[in-house]
Amino acid sequence: MKKRLMIFALFGVAVALFAEPEREHFRRGPGMWEVFSHMSESERAEMMKLQREDPEAFRKSLETRAEKLYQEKLQKRAELQKLIDAYQATADPAQKAEIQKQLQAKIGEGFDQRLADHRRHLAEMKRRTAEFEKKLETRAADRDAIVEKMTSDLLSGKMNLPLRRFM
Repeated sequence: MKKRLMIFALFGVAVALFAEPEREHFRRGPGMWEVFSHMSESERAEMMKLQREDPEAFRKSLETRAEKLYQEKLQKRAELQKLIDAYQATADPAQKAEIQKQLQAKIGEGFDQRLADHRRHLAEMKRRTAEFEKKLETRAADRDAIVEKMTSDLLSGKMNLPLRRFM
């Protein structure tokens, strides 16, 4: 019985999510992340500062940027659909070939943009991984001092015993 209720609850959530208009879904989820992926490092730093100092202004700025990106995507989709419709409406082989060439060029531009986005994301992940490796090496080098301080703090009562750190 509980299993059935859980399935119905999950189904209800899924229906609610898919019933949400595309624009709202984009602005709340993937669009927000995509907005960040299109920002430079300095823009991201400014946005993070804004998030700490004025969360409402941060939210509005992200929503504005996500809306702009959403509108650009709609425009590109409309351009592609217009070419597809033109291709399907014509019987002239020469015109079909020209439209196909235009469609391939537009799809290629979008593909190249996504590749650039992925490369930028990979570079960011590599940078963050290098930072993490550096911190890890520093902590490994300072292991004895860290263990000694933790032991001292635990025995003096300055620190409670957190289960996840030691087990």
